[in-house]
Amino acid sequence: MTATPGVEQSLRTLAPFFKQYARHFVRHFFSQMRLFHGENAVSNEAAPVVGYLFYRHFYPGISTAQLPKLDAEQMAQYQEFLKDTMVLSATLQAMEKDLRNWLEKRVHKQMMAFGDFTAHAFADGLREAGLDAEEISIAEEKLARRMAAVEEEVAIAVAEKTAASMDGEEAKEAAADADKPAAEGGEEGESRTIGSDGKPVPQGEEEGEGEEQPAEEEEEGEPPTPLELLMQLKESGTTPLCFNVYKGVPISYESEILDIYDVSEQVVLKLHRYQSFVVGEERFTMIKDEALPFPIQADVVSLQRDCHEVKLENLRFASGGAGGRATVRVKPAEPVPMTVLGDGRKIKATLLDISATGMGVLTTDTPISVDHKVDVNIELEKGQNLALHGIVMMEKEHANGEIMMGINIQPDTNADVFISQYVYQRQAEVVREIQQKSMDLFD
Repeated sequence: MTATPGVEQSLRTLAPFFKQYARHFVRHFFSQMRLFHGENAVSNEAAPVVGYLFYRHFYPGISTAQLPKLDAEQMAQYQEFLKDTMVLSATLQAMEKDLRNWLEKRVHKQMMAFGDFTAHAFADGLREAGLDAEEISIAEEKLARRMAAVEEEVAIAVAEKTAASMDGEEAKEAAADADKPAAEGGEEGESRTIGSDGKPVPQGEEEGEGEEQPAEEEEEGEPPTPLELLMQLKESGTTPLCFNVYKGVPISYESEILDIYDVSEQVVLKLHRYQSFVVGEERFTMIKDEALPFPIQADVVSLQRDCHEVKLENLRFASGGAGGRATVRVKPAEPVPMTVLGDGRKIKATLLDISATGMGVLTTDTPISVDHKVDVNIELEKGQNLALHGIVMMEKEHANGEIMMGINIQPDTNADVFISQYVYQRQAEVVREIQQKSMDLFD
């Protein structure tokens, strides 16, 4: 998008935010699509189209001439995404929240650096003036109190400005809340705290403030915890699925909920023997059931391999769900070296995992930036060289100082057939490995 000169100049300081935000925009858009239209509403293959939408409309200073061309199918999908005002509005709302958080962290970091600098400079000046250690300490305490008072004033001003910037509906809600009688949440004339989202914090939620509410009122409207949901599944006799990904292959079998410990917030499950082996290797699992709003992730406390009973703790809803990929992405049995060409550079890498539509690669070189087109040369099997084309969708830190790049592979009939055969073969090898190792451990 090409912004007006005045707006573009104002947005220039946000360039680092926009530069790294494409993958976050895609993630939010996908989440909202699945929330509004169901889990199968969009596939990961649409990521380039959503990325194009972001750069064309929500990346200041970029022209359409700088963007890659979409084919007819992608252009039709792009037009449909533009018309989906609910998803687009929710994505932009998430983007605004991300920007607020980014700015808060940046300002906090700058203020911390400023505080350290002025504190040291202040002490150095006092020492140069001949003050002794006790006098300097007293002066530093006075300065710290004054700086704290300034910080409090700034926080109040920011809260007031945030409240003033609320839209009409939010302002009406805030006014209505303020006018409610005490029985409905607040006495007349009582001050209210403004939260980070610009909305009033419900009465009694301010830390250390407000009268304690009866337990019934505190729990009203609160969603059930993962532990409470598992209790409901146990009472109904439901056998939820456990889900893990072992070397890229999804492993999922039914489990039985044996015990739930309310105080320690732990749960004991009886697993299928193959799931038991994988959970023992991975030290965590995902619990899935259609009655759960999200998969529940849990960590292993102990595992009795002889009876396949696992005790789990740290129950939490899994962000982004589980098993979200539409295609299986397998890990190679042995390291597979490869080269990646893009952005005028050639880097050496190692294959992390691969599917018919994408791959993860590891490199110690400077990675090729997100959204750049790349050519990949790889020998998946001896004597079978593949030349693939794709686009870098994401990059993040991996173990041992390596960087992982996620590459979306462009469709190619010959390559698709070969990769699909390779994936199927690796799946079979991994399943045989699980079967053999579980037999060796438990028989």
